[in-house]
Amino acid sequence: QQGADLILGGHTHIKMDEAEVVNGIPIAQSNYGTTHIGRFDLTVDTEKGGLKSWQWQLVALTEKICRPDKDMDEVADKVVFERKGGREDLVICRLDKPYTHESRLYETDLGNLIADAFAEIYKPDFVLIQSGSLRRKELGPVVTERDFSELYPFDDQFLLIELTGSEIKNSFQYLFSLKPDGSIMGGTFQYSRGFFLHVDARDCWEKGAKVVDLRIGGKKVEDRRRYRVGMTQNCMDKLFRYFGIEPDPERLRVVSLSTYHDLVTYFLLKEDVVCAPERG
Repeated sequence: QQGADLILGGHTHIKMDEAEVVNGIPIAQSNYGTTHIGRFDLTVDTEKGGLKSWQWQLVALTEKICRPDKDMDEVADKVVFERKGGREDLVICRLDKPYTHESRLYETDLGNLIADAFAEIYKPDFVLIQSGSLRRKELGPVVTERDFSELYPFDDQFLLIELTGSEIKNSFQYLFSLKPDGSIMGGTFQYSRGFFLHVDARDCWEKGAKVVDLRIGGKKVEDRRRYRVGMTQNCMDKLFRYFGIEPDPERLRVVSLSTYHDLVTYFLLKEDVVCAPERG
């Protein structure tokens, strides 16, 4: 029976400074996004098969290590845009200022703007979207279709799931709790206006964080009340890993088959300059 000689992980965003060996098999992964690249130097036994020796390095990607390739950037942008079948010079909207999304690890003003747009379109009690689904660090003040395609290159379904206040409280407590593998969070999110979450993270890395306050629409979450939570299908598919809950099909409804189309239409129909309301 053939076994594995080497395991390369991906997409779980784990940074491994050193490879871990389990049952004689080296396992490694190189962080998230394009921040690092992993390098394995292998000596292979071509006669008997398998590895004679190996060495792993985690290399931070800087301009000294990997210089930007403008030609490849243009090709990639063109492929993404042409899939959408749009006009790159079409002005979708004008924002009151540039909005930024510098890091997927934090709530950002651009993330808030998009989450608020979803909330206005689909009318849930609150929306959460995965931070990683937004792929530009800045947008505006003039937004063309090319800009928007680069910001939100994915199309997806949008769903409403009904959860009790108790389920929401337990879900966010699970999100910030210390997991058996030593991790804290399963994902990072952007939230719509009216959602307030206060987390005490002073003992974060030792014990996990504690949810101190949770409000929806300015009011404390009520345990028995049912709330409608909006999210994409991709987020729904990962709900158990993120929040430790299995969605009940009886309390789940698909409200859109094209989040990209709905967002573009929403901003196109804005008559005035678009601005995000101040957060309370």
